[in-house]
Amino acid sequence: MHFKDDPPRPREASRSIPIAGRSFAFACGLPEAELHFLEEQVRSRGGRIDPDLSPATDVLVVASLPGLGRLAETGREVILRGELYRDRLGLLEFVTEEALRAVLGTSPGGDA
Repeated sequence: MHFKDDPPRPREASRSIPIAGRSFAFACGLPEAELHFLEEQVRSRGGRIDPDLSPATDVLVVASLPGLGRLAETGREVILRGELYRDRLGLLEFVTEEALRAVLGTSPGGDA
């Protein structure tokens, strides 16, 4: 619903992703060095890394996983499990790799 006096909202408003005290799992098919860099950035801001998706995971970081390879298939399975957890518990937050990088102030390739 939009009221006449409401200020206009940007279409792609960036949002903050709280990191400290939350657990993150990654299903984004990044090369090992880039994934390790992102994990370290999350840890340095007080976040925790879950090696696998579990009911204790707060945030699932996702990206496009095109292709038919085993990595893409595994990533899609993890995302599906994440959707099941969210449907059952309503607590799992999905964020894109790009949104997480924006909050962390990093770029692909590990540049801060």
